[in-house]
Amino acid sequence: MRRLVLIGLVIVLSACAEVSTRNTQLDLTLIQYEKALRWSGVEQTNQYRKEPINFSSQQLAMFKKIKVTGYDIIQTSYRDDKITQLQVIQLVEVRFVNEDTQVEKKFTDQQVWEWDKDSNRWWIVSPFPKISLR
Repeated sequence: MRRLVLIGLVIVLSACAEVSTRNTQLDLTLIQYEKALRWSGVEQTNQYRKEPINFSSQQLAMFKKIKVTGYDIIQTSYRDDKITQLQVIQLVEVRFVNEDTQVEKKFTDQQVWEWDKDSNRWWIVSPFPKISLR
């Protein structure tokens, strides 16, 4: 009986450690994604995408005119139960200034992040939001 309790305890603790590691990696990934969008440019966000986006030259030219001025997390939720945490949805408000007009605008980005067990990392799987400078 003691042996079964001990085995059960080891299984529960290892599952908790896995979730803790996944949570830590999620936090780091979300911070790095924000920094990439804010300071490095939209092309750098592709390193966090499961399927990188081929931005057109027109889109890249538009993004070069944008300076991100704010990145506020509005809500974070788990699509499945909080124990497995294999998919996370984060709603973010991004504020930016068009450097030509100096007018601040904003857009909402609903990011869907998925845990990849094979590579032990989080990937963003949602499309990049549509942005207009007008």
